[in-house]
Amino acid sequence: MFSNEDQAVIDEMIARERTMKERQKIIEAMTHKRRVFKRRLVIVCAAVLTIFLVILYDCLMAYEG
Repeated sequence: MFSNEDQAVIDEMIARERTMKERQKIIEAMTHKRRVFKRRLVIVCAAVLTIFLVILYDCLMAYEG
């Protein structure tokens, strides 16, 4: 149905499309990991800062009293 040249072009287009889909999946996975890392970092920083501020508040209240 297709000539050899046409079939070669079609095969190349299919291979290129598969490569693009594979790259997109990799990019989406990396983006997801980055978002998860940022969320965890914010949670850990908030927890550490909260503990630090509570300790600081207790120390300052001890001096006041």
